[in-house]
Amino acid sequence: MKVYVILIDYKDGRDSKVYGIYKNYRHAYQEREKVVEIGKTL
Repeated sequence: MKVYVILIDYKDGRDSKVYGIYKNYRHAYQEREKVVEIGKTL
């Protein structure tokens, strides 16, 4: 089974965190885009 994992890697040196695990690439990509947009506003 193929799964897609979204990891958040912090620039300040904190440990990486698993944001989500998805079976469908499209869902993983959509969630990734949401995380990127949130990151731009911080």
